[in-house]
Amino acid sequence: MSYDITITGATCPTCGAVGASGSWDPTYNFRQMFDAAFGDGYWADHLNGKRCGDVIPLLERVVTDMRSRPDYYRQFDASNGWGRYDGDGNGSIVDVVLQPMLDVCRQSPEGRIKIT
Repeated sequence: MSYDITITGATCPTCGAVGASGSWDPTYNFRQMFDAAFGDGYWADHLNGKRCGDVIPLLERVVTDMRSRPDYYRQFDASNGWGRYDGDGNGSIVDVVLQPMLDVCRQSPEGRIKIT
């Protein structure tokens, strides 16, 4: 099972252009790691339904912290191998989910985040 994270870009009311969007599906096994990174409760509550521009500072803090303390976050690696900080050879969870989310939010600050 995995989370479905979607950022839907807002449509410009003047020209009709749609902002950047993206989707990711990290395994539920990342919950402990994400909860530790986002702090103060369930991680998804900090993002779900929020406007991208409002969560950029939070995502910047999380990305910076996770990059600077990988050993801390590795303690939350799932024992079954699904949900490891270092990923599966395609880059860390920061590289494949969190940094791309931050990048899309920067490109589309009026976009919305949905997590199911």
